[in-house]
Amino acid sequence: MGASLSRQVCIAAGITYPAYASFKALESPRTGDADKQWLTYWVVYGACTSLETVASPLLTWLPGYFVAKMAFLMWMMLPKTKGAMIVYRKVVYPCLKKYEPYVDRKLAEAQHTADEWLVLIRSMGSEIIAKQLAALQQNEAIVQLLKSLASVSDQKKSK
Repeated sequence: MGASLSRQVCIAAGITYPAYASFKALESPRTGDADKQWLTYWVVYGACTSLETVASPLLTWLPGYFVAKMAFLMWMMLPKTKGAMIVYRKVVYPCLKKYEPYVDRKLAEAQHTADEWLVLIRSMGSEIIAKQLAALQQNEAIVQLLKSLASVSDQKKSK
Protein backbone atom coordinates (compact mmCIF):
# COMPACT_ATOMS: atom_id res chain seq x y z
CA MET A 1 0.00 0.00 0.00
CA GLY A 2 1.45 3.38 -0.99
CA ALA A 3 2.15 6.07 1.58
CA SER A 4 -0.61 8.38 0.35
CA LEU A 5 -3.22 5.60 0.33
CA SER A 6 -2.04 4.40 3.76
CA ARG A 7 -2.35 7.95 5.06
CA GLN A 8 -5.93 8.20 3.76
CA VAL A 9 -6.82 4.86 5.34
CA CYS A 10 -5.32 6.07 8.64
CA ILE A 11 -7.53 9.14 8.50
CA ALA A 12 -10.62 7.07 7.71
CA ALA A 13 -9.83 4.46 10.35
CA GLY A 14 -8.40 6.81 12.95
CA ILE A 15 -10.83 9.71 12.72
CA THR A 16 -13.94 9.02 10.66
CA TYR A 17 -15.01 5.72 12.21
CA PRO A 18 -14.21 6.74 15.81
CA ALA A 19 -16.08 10.02 15.32
CA TYR A 20 -19.15 8.13 14.14
CA ALA A 21 -18.82 5.55 16.92
CA SER A 22 -18.55 8.43 19.42
CA PHE A 23 -21.72 9.93 18.01
CA LYS A 24 -23.50 6.58 18.38
CA ALA A 25 -22.24 6.19 21.96
CA LEU A 26 -23.38 9.70 22.89
CA GLU A 27 -26.81 9.16 21.33
CA SER A 28 -27.29 5.74 22.88
CA PRO A 29 -29.69 5.62 25.85
CA ARG A 30 -27.11 3.47 27.62
CA THR A 31 -24.06 5.32 28.85
CA GLY A 32 -20.90 4.23 30.51
CA ASP A 33 -18.43 1.86 28.88
CA ALA A 34 -18.90 2.99 25.27
CA ASP A 35 -18.68 6.66 26.21
CA LYS A 36 -15.60 6.03 28.33
CA GLN A 37 -14.00 3.91 25.57
CA TRP A 38 -14.40 6.66 22.95
CA LEU A 39 -13.51 9.53 25.26
CA THR A 40 -10.33 7.66 26.20
CA TYR A 41 -9.63 6.97 22.53
CA TRP A 42 -9.85 10.68 21.70
CA VAL A 43 -7.56 11.68 24.57
CA VAL A 44 -4.95 9.14 23.46
CA TYR A 45 -5.43 10.00 19.79
CA GLY A 46 -4.91 13.69 20.58
CA ALA A 47 -1.74 12.96 22.55
CA CYS A 48 -0.39 10.73 19.77
CA THR A 49 -1.25 13.27 17.09
CA SER A 50 0.51 16.01 19.06
CA LEU A 51 3.64 13.89 19.31
CA GLU A 52 3.37 12.86 15.68
CA THR A 53 3.22 16.50 14.60
CA VAL A 54 6.59 17.12 16.21
CA ALA A 55 8.17 13.84 15.11
CA SER A 56 6.61 13.54 11.63
CA PRO A 57 9.73 14.56 9.68
CA LEU A 58 11.44 11.46 11.08
CA LEU A 59 8.46 9.11 11.29
CA THR A 60 7.16 9.50 7.76
CA TRP A 61 10.50 8.43 6.35
CA LEU A 62 10.25 5.06 8.08
CA PRO A 63 9.15 2.34 5.65
CA GLY A 64 5.74 1.03 6.64
CA TYR A 65 5.07 3.86 9.07
CA PHE A 66 1.49 4.43 7.95
CA VAL A 67 0.73 0.70 7.96
CA ALA A 68 2.07 0.47 11.54
CA LYS A 69 0.08 3.57 12.48
CA MET A 70 -3.08 2.07 11.01
CA ALA A 71 -2.54 -1.15 12.98
CA PHE A 72 -1.94 0.89 16.16
CA LEU A 73 -5.13 2.91 15.60
CA MET A 74 -7.15 -0.25 15.01
CA TRP A 75 -5.71 -1.81 18.20
CA MET A 76 -6.59 1.37 20.12
CA MET A 77 -10.17 1.57 18.93
CA LEU A 78 -11.28 -2.05 19.19
CA PRO A 79 -13.33 -2.62 22.35
CA LYS A 80 -11.96 -6.15 22.76
CA THR A 81 -8.32 -5.04 22.85
CA LYS A 82 -8.98 -1.89 24.90
CA GLY A 83 -5.77 -0.48 23.46
CA ALA A 84 -6.71 3.14 24.10
CA MET A 85 -7.43 2.31 27.74
CA ILE A 86 -4.04 0.63 28.11
CA VAL A 87 -2.11 3.51 26.51
CA TYR A 88 -4.09 6.02 28.56
CA ARG A 89 -3.53 4.23 31.86
CA LYS A 90 0.16 3.47 31.32
CA VAL A 91 1.38 6.54 29.38
CA VAL A 92 -1.02 9.44 28.91
CA TYR A 93 -2.56 9.63 32.40
CA PRO A 94 0.76 9.61 34.29
CA CYS A 95 2.20 12.28 31.96
CA LEU A 96 -0.86 14.50 32.17
CA LYS A 97 -1.05 14.17 35.96
CA LYS A 98 2.64 15.06 36.28
CA TYR A 99 2.38 18.15 34.08
CA GLU A 100 -1.22 19.16 34.83
CA PRO A 101 -0.37 22.25 36.95
CA TYR A 102 2.12 23.46 34.32
CA VAL A 103 -0.32 22.90 31.43
CA ASP A 104 -3.17 24.58 33.33
CA ARG A 105 -0.95 27.60 34.06
CA LYS A 106 0.17 27.87 30.42
CA LEU A 107 -3.41 27.56 29.17
CA ALA A 108 -4.51 30.34 31.54
CA GLU A 109 -1.63 32.51 30.29
CA ALA A 110 -2.57 31.80 26.68
CA GLN A 111 -6.21 32.70 27.37
CA HIS A 112 -5.14 35.95 29.04
CA THR A 113 -2.88 36.82 26.08
CA ALA A 114 -5.65 36.03 23.61
CA ASP A 115 -8.06 38.26 25.54
CA GLU A 116 -5.52 41.12 25.49
CA TRP A 117 -4.98 40.70 21.74
CA LEU A 118 -8.71 40.74 21.12
CA VAL A 119 -9.09 44.03 23.01
CA LEU A 120 -6.14 45.48 21.09
CA ILE A 121 -7.45 44.35 17.72
CA ARG A 122 -10.90 45.75 18.47
CA SER A 123 -9.50 49.12 19.49
CA MET A 124 -7.14 49.24 16.51
CA GLY A 125 -9.93 48.30 14.15
CA SER A 126 -12.18 51.06 15.47
CA GLU A 127 -9.33 53.56 15.32
CA ILE A 128 -8.42 52.63 11.74
CA ILE A 129 -12.04 52.93 10.58
CA ALA A 130 -12.41 56.32 12.28
CA LYS A 131 -9.19 57.57 10.64
CA GLN A 132 -10.29 56.36 7.21
CA LEU A 133 -13.67 58.04 7.54
CA ALA A 134 -12.01 61.28 8.65
CA ALA A 135 -9.61 61.12 5.70
CA LEU A 136 -12.51 60.56 3.31
CA GLN A 137 -14.41 63.50 4.72
CA GLN A 138 -11.36 65.74 4.44
CA ASN A 139 -10.76 64.88 0.82
CA GLU A 140 -13.28 67.14 -0.91
CA ALA A 141 -12.54 65.73 -4.36
CA ILE A 142 -13.61 62.24 -3.33
CA VAL A 143 -16.72 63.61 -1.65
CA GLN A 144 -17.66 65.52 -4.82
CA LEU A 145 -17.01 62.44 -6.97
CA LEU A 146 -19.22 60.31 -4.73
CA LYS A 147 -21.97 62.94 -4.84
CA SER A 148 -21.85 63.13 -8.62
CA LEU A 149 -21.94 59.34 -8.93
CA ALA A 150 -24.92 59.25 -6.60
CA SER A 151 -26.77 61.90 -8.60
CA VAL A 152 -26.09 60.04 -11.89
CA SER A 153 -27.42 56.88 -10.29
CA ASP A 154 -30.52 58.73 -9.05
CA GLN A 155 -31.14 60.18 -12.53
CA LYS A 156 -30.97 56.70 -14.10
CA LYS A 157 -33.45 55.35 -11.56
CA SER A 158 -35.94 58.14 -12.23
CA LYS A 159 -35.98 57.47 -16.00
